[in-house]
Amino acid sequence: MKTYAKFMIYKDTLNEGTEKAFPLEISVGAWSGKGNYRIWIPRSQCEVVSEPNEVGWAEVLIPNWIFTKQRIFKLESVMDVSWKGFVQK
Repeated sequence: MKTYAKFMIYKDTLNEGTEKAFPLEISVGAWSGKGNYRIWIPRSQCEVVSEPNEVGWAEVLIPNWIFTKQRIFKLESVMDVSWKGFVQK
């Protein structure tokens, strides 16, 4: 079984990037003195569960190992998305 992070992602964020990957911005916090940075999410590893709704948000499953490999342990720091929890498949 794999663990996936479930996000609601806006269609413009999904359409950004290349045909193989799209970027997500990661917040490092206001007090660190560093700016935010981007990670690239491979489209082949993601599962789009629903098409964008009437306001443009789509439900997307991203494997949790992608965030663990990038040393992102607080998924609340992922910007431009709405984190909805974990799903196991």
